Amino acid sequence: KMVVIKGGFHMTIGGKIQYYRKMNDYSQEDLAKKIGVSRQAISKWERDDSIPDLVNGTKLCSLFNITIEDLLRSEEHTSELQ
Repeated sequence: KMVVIKGGFHMTIGGKIQYYRKMNDYSQEDLAKKIGVSRQAISKWERDDSIPDLVNGTKLCSLFNITIEDLLRSEEHTSELQ
């Protein structure tokens, strides 16, 4: 999920989870099994209805080979040329 802001957009935590899940060709069920949560938990995270706790966030980062900062940082992407 991306949120449009003035001059660009940023990806939510849920959007990043969904992005990395799809980049790794995992279904929600596959990802849930790999980190030990329910498919419903993955769905809630991806919809930004809730966020993973620190333990599960760490598991996600390890699986996706990203840092916790990569997952949590709000990056602004602009469509303007620098």
